[in-house]
Amino acid sequence: MRSELDLVRRSLFSLIILTMVVFATPGSSAAERAGSSAMVEKLQLVVADLKERLELPAPVVVSIVPSNKLMMSVEAPSDENGPFLLSIDASFLTTLSDDEIEAAIAHELGHVWVFTHHPYLQ
Repeated sequence: MRSELDLVRRSLFSLIILTMVVFATPGSSAAERAGSSAMVEKLQLVVADLKERLELPAPVVVSIVPSNKLMMSVEAPSDENGPFLLSIDASFLTTLSDDEIEAAIAHELGHVWVFTHHPYLQ
């Protein structure tokens, strides 16, 4: 029962984050927001595929942000049941091929793996 409740909470949190990204992007048109939403979904599928291949059960939510000084980064959850937040700079994202996107996300998921398996290294 607890794991089902945690899954529902994570799903709701993911939906809230996605909604915030789509509707809170300043100065963007409806077409740009729709494109951003489609890209977030695409990136979330890449994350899901890589998580499965890496056997990484931790939830990870993708966010495309107007600016990320690291270009792409992952943040640990604020509470132990929350998802990791993978933030990607919108301008940087447009410069990457699909293979480069997959490689960069795999790199960030490596940080998630280290955090979940060896948190004292963080």
